[in-house]
Amino acid sequence: LEKVVKAAEKTVEEEYKESSPGKTISILQNFGEGEIWNITVVTSKFKLINLRIDPATGKVIAHAEVNPFN
Repeated sequence: LEKVVKAAEKTVEEEYKESSPGKTISILQNFGEGEIWNITVVTSKFKLINLRIDPATGKVIAHAEVNPFN
């Protein structure tokens, strides 16, 4: 989990510089093709940054910022 959290923090820092990260929710999910970490970061502006990370490699597969109020 530590490798996954560091990958998430690095991606948020590099890709979402204007966002100030707050709470983080980490869920290990099992999909048909295998397991994946689904990390959600709540920012100080109440936006959500969602990251999907491979648990074996720690590589970020996908990431996106979402405004839940839109």
